[in-house]
Amino acid sequence: MNFRRNLVGTTTSDQFHRIRSIVAVRTSARRDGTTREHEEVGVRGHRGWEEQVRAIVVPCRAALLEVAAVSLVFACAFQDHWLSVVAVTSVVLYTVVTFIGTTIRLEFKAQSNQHDNDANDKAVDSFTNFETVKCFNAEEYETNRYMASIEQCQHTTYLTRGYLNGLTVAQQFIQSTCLFVCMAITGVKVTQGLLTVGDFVAVGSYILNIFKPLDSLGAIYNTIVQAVVDMSNLVELVEATPDILDKDDAAALVVASTPMAAMSPGTRRRHQPTVQFDHVGFTYPGQPASNGLKNICFTIPPGHTVAIVGTTGAGKSTLSRLLFRFYDVTAGRILINGQDISCVQQKSLRQVLGIVPQDAVMFNDTIYYNVGERGLKLSGGEKQRVAIARAILKNPRIMVLDEATSALDTRTERCIYEELQRICADRTTVHSTRA
Repeated sequence: MNFRRNLVGTTTSDQFHRIRSIVAVRTSARRDGTTREHEEVGVRGHRGWEEQVRAIVVPCRAALLEVAAVSLVFACAFQDHWLSVVAVTSVVLYTVVTFIGTTIRLEFKAQSNQHDNDANDKAVDSFTNFETVKCFNAEEYETNRYMASIEQCQHTTYLTRGYLNGLTVAQQFIQSTCLFVCMAITGVKVTQGLLTVGDFVAVGSYILNIFKPLDSLGAIYNTIVQAVVDMSNLVELVEATPDILDKDDAAALVVASTPMAAMSPGTRRRHQPTVQFDHVGFTYPGQPASNGLKNICFTIPPGHTVAIVGTTGAGKSTLSRLLFRFYDVTAGRILINGQDISCVQQKSLRQVLGIVPQDAVMFNDTIYYNVGERGLKLSGGEKQRVAIARAILKNPRIMVLDEATSALDTRTERCIYEELQRICADRTTVHSTRA
């Protein structure tokens, strides 16, 4: 029991870490519903793994011992090898039919999971964007899309149950045939005086007992197959290689170790890191090269602020993503204190970076994190203020302001901007804003 619990716990922890490392770098290309699908994949995969461990450890051993013991009794105690042959043949046939029938259900179970994931995607997207749905009077359209996926899921579920019923009929037929043949053989020997009526009853009891663990074995195999299907998406995700990996010889990013609060105002600026974009080029995966960044060159001296001004879609937010190394550049280098960020550990890199993003994403936790699920209880300006406070609490060496006051009114923007100027004084800062 402890072994199973420890094995499942360790595997679940590894799965969660692996999924997070992959989803973190690919989420920009996914819908909210698809990201939610990864959560469902993780939950179902964990349950699938636990079901496999629970199903295999004990019951299979009991089934094998029961079959071996009854076959030995028929051969030795009753001295009739035909009873053993019929019993073993029936057991083998029963097992083969069970495996084949259950394997056929595998495809329908996989289709059912796919339709279930699709329904979850549509439901989460619709609920998350409920205001947009209402604004465009699209409630009926969204409901029809969701119900179409539900109907497909129900159809594959009915097919799965149909195959299960057919498998049950085949199993009962094999069991009844075995019982009939063995009872006929025993009945003939009773009439010949070779066996007693008690032996006749005993053979019937043995045949019934030999199929009890086999019934359990069929249920076990069903459980294992369903668990394998539930784990298949998770295994595919876990085996995927993360887009961004630390190099084997990656070292921690080296910056000044003295806390900023302990530095004197005169020395604070020169101890801040230098940021350099050296002929940087980048194109998002699947996008034409003409739509990417080309030959971006600028240097931010220690403790200074550089403003990046551009129109919507010019690539301002992309520069901050590259600085955080959510993507690797396709050309050139990004240097911090002369260290190529592609050659340092991602954890140490992001430890010195703080950001106030254009789209502040909220967590469902205390005010230290946020307020309400994804910040839905906050207005746009309130979410932006929480994002600013979150970056201030981190107290990073390098601050990235990605249109940090875009959701604020003019008066609040002026107050926040004055506070940001004070906070970013003598701190290396990248400030992106619209032209």
